[in-house]
Amino acid sequence: MLPDKKRLEVIKSRTALVRHRKAQRAKLALGLASTATFVALVATIASFSQGGFGDVQGLYGSVLRYGDVVSYVLVAICSFVLAAALTIAVHKTRERRLSRYLTGVEKDENHV
Repeated sequence: MLPDKKRLEVIKSRTALVRHRKAQRAKLALGLASTATFVALVATIASFSQGGFGDVQGLYGSVLRYGDVVSYVLVAICSFVLAAALTIAVHKTRERRLSRYLTGVEKDENHV
């Protein structure tokens, strides 16, 4: 049987490992969701812009370029990219704070 301090260290290291793995899974899930959304967006744009004439006279096969719709699509794409960048920035900041907290706790325990 391990001494109390050693058991506590093992528990803390395992807890940190579990949290790290959970964070990695969350990152992977967010990355896959972002990639799937991007692919769906590209596929949608590609299906609308295959050329030829559209069903309605005057559209010429491109619904996205009809009237002011282009600006709405551009705003949607920009807002998605901005939201993804903000999510990544917040996640990295949270990781830094957590690592600083964990290293601070370890330093306090070593000095006792």
